[in-house]
Amino acid sequence: MAVAFLVEWSGARPDQYQVVMDVLAGGGPAATGNICQIPQLAELGWRFVDVWESEAAFNAFFAGRLEAIVRAAGIQPPRSLPWPSFCPPGAVRAPRVARRSAARGTGELVAHPA
Repeated sequence: MAVAFLVEWSGARPDQYQVVMDVLAGGGPAATGNICQIPQLAELGWRFVDVWESEAAFNAFFAGRLEAIVRAAGIQPPRSLPWPSFCPPGAVRAPRVARRSAARGTGELVAHPA
């Protein structure tokens, strides 16, 4: 099951982030198990939401590749926390929404599945 992480990289400047991304893009295979990364520049430095195939894949990438690149660039490694998940897969259902019934032409609100 996929897992998300909130990654906070305090003090990292945009140019430092770019150095790390350039090294990652230019050398070696892509990060095995990475589904997506959503970076955002924040007051503290950088904040990401990373989605991985598993926590083990994330930990292997961090320990085996990212940590050395970050340290070589002279930057403190980011702090990462698993994104809390309180719902088992499949437990989230689309909400029922009320919308005007065009077929009835009455303008009354009728509940329809989303």
